[in-house]
Amino acid sequence: MTKRRRKPEKSDWQRAAFAQLKSVGARDSRLRISGSVRMCDNGSLYATITLDTSSIAKAAGGLCIGDSEDLLVAVPPSPYLPPQVFTGHSRFSGFPHVLQGHNLCIYLDPSREWDPVDGMVGFLNRLWAWLEDAAANRFDASEALYHPVGGVLHRTPGTPTVVVRNLDAVPSHQVIGLRSRNERRLDVDDPLATGERSMVFAVDHALPLGADNTLDGLLARLAQQGSQFLTMLESATRRNPAGTPQIFILSVPHPAGGPSHLLAGRIPAQYIDAIFRAEAATAELQSPVGQAPIEWCNISDERSCVTKRRDESKPVNGLANKNILVWGCGGLGSWIAEFVVRAGARRVCLHDPGIITGGLLVRQNFTENDIGADKASALATRLQAISDRTEIRVRHGYEPDDGDFAAADLIIDATVSIAVTRTLDAMFLNTHRNLWIAQVATDMRTGTLALLHVSGPSGPPLLALDDVAETQVRKQGSLEAYQRFWDEPRPGDELIPTRGCSVPTFHGSGADLAGLAAIMTTQIGGHLRTQCELSGTHLLSLPGAETDIAHEFLPWAADASVVQV
Repeated sequence: MTKRRRKPEKSDWQRAAFAQLKSVGARDSRLRISGSVRMCDNGSLYATITLDTSSIAKAAGGLCIGDSEDLLVAVPPSPYLPPQVFTGHSRFSGFPHVLQGHNLCIYLDPSREWDPVDGMVGFLNRLWAWLEDAAANRFDASEALYHPVGGVLHRTPGTPTVVVRNLDAVPSHQVIGLRSRNERRLDVDDPLATGERSMVFAVDHALPLGADNTLDGLLARLAQQGSQFLTMLESATRRNPAGTPQIFILSVPHPAGGPSHLLAGRIPAQYIDAIFRAEAATAELQSPVGQAPIEWCNISDERSCVTKRRDESKPVNGLANKNILVWGCGGLGSWIAEFVVRAGARRVCLHDPGIITGGLLVRQNFTENDIGADKASALATRLQAISDRTEIRVRHGYEPDDGDFAAADLIIDATVSIAVTRTLDAMFLNTHRNLWIAQVATDMRTGTLALLHVSGPSGPPLLALDDVAETQVRKQGSLEAYQRFWDEPRPGDELIPTRGCSVPTFHGSGADLAGLAAIMTTQIGGHLRTQCELSGTHLLSLPGAETDIAHEFLPWAADASVVQV
């Protein structure tokens, strides 16, 4: 005899919430508690309420609200989550912000919109405003979250993420390839690629109740397309070895038009084998189609038609799709290289013959596993792991080859080398130069100041730009802290990292250099993004530096004037 499971007890929050609900009902005739109050196994407190909605104005195309509506309110045991609202009918199914036909999504972002201090009064006000907006047809279906598939995220814990980048906005029926990146990730690959086979199935209608969690339930939702789906599923399955779980992608049309919504499902191998490989059927699966569960995979939909870069309005967007040569992969260059990759550069060529030692890890963009490797190769491995879309090249020797210079849209010199400056200035004599050059440095004493020279396609040589910047800085008393970029080092300015014949270097932390590199990357991107060419020098500082001037731009000008920005 099994012991009867006890229902959870009401939490203090639930008791207070129900008391508030009764109090509102006693004061406002539009609300009454019309059903029993009960606790469910999930820990939520459920109460049925009736709202007099006869006064709510209705508009064409709006939600068909009756003169009164019976709603089920679910109060979770913790105030960290807002109450939820359900209907006992399907009249609202398919309307924006109605989840799976019954759940009213009155909080799109609970972390910002739900305040437990407001309690049930705030909740009821929110619900009433939702009903008014829905009845007046104020909701935009194109902005309703997961609207084509019942408004909910389809995700089964423990499943991999399927990455989709190259499908059409509205994919048609097709068998496709899947490439396993690791145990967490599968990439939709070229249809002709070898490897695991999947399929894309174009559903001809929205799924306002969701896609269900069983194959039988999904086939019912697909209605007349169910048999066609099974035929395609079998076609993909036959191309995979026995014992392979079958992944499929549903392309569901959006009720408001535009790109379809994608879902990725997985059917466990034993059910697939039992359905489509008779020899693998087992006694435990007498009705395999009806019993087959669907495990919904997280899908990373990266199609250009539905995704927008989060930095597209930022200055660094000027670096997108550019060919960039980073010369010097040390304290500044290693961080700048990462930032330009994250900004969407098409190609990044790295050059630095230096070898990584443990002391560099304090402030350079490397790890313990990189010790002993050359900087450019180690950094290339890191950058390629950040983005598949950026081509990473490594050049060895003392300087990049002529092809790298010719292909570059931008050269970033982070070497602080006179010889490199001379090489880049020699390019100034080439009348066919069609690229930007940026030169970056930080101060030896603190590592909190930055000097950034930027020369456009028709701009000046770097040495000339540096001479003009020095003249401008020495004329301006407010810029005194920046004079150290041209002064000889004083005792204590340089750091001797180890005893013996150790090359002096500058003071600075990883946080300081990453911060300066980020600011300089933003400034460089801004130059490339602007419609007009502007060469000059940026003086930059971090909070806590020995100056109140956080940013000064010194434009390239014969009279060495100063422009404040």
